[in-house]
Amino acid sequence: KELVNLISELFQYEGKIFWDQTKPDGTPRKLLDISKINDLGWRPSTRLKDGIISTIDHFKSDFLNKKIRQ
Repeated sequence: KELVNLISELFQYEGKIFWDQTKPDGTPRKLLDISKINDLGWRPSTRLKDGIISTIDHFKSDFLNKKIRQ
């Protein structure tokens, strides 16, 4: 729910979000152990929020370009 709220806020979505009430617990939480890759020195170079913003910007740009070409 937090991720949906973040994405809708960054996308400036003002519509309603409907949740499937037959699945009140959603998908069971999945955790990824990144300790091995961190031990190799890898660190993420993009924060989640920045990645979402970049993805939204790319989507909007790509969508507008396709719409103009039609």
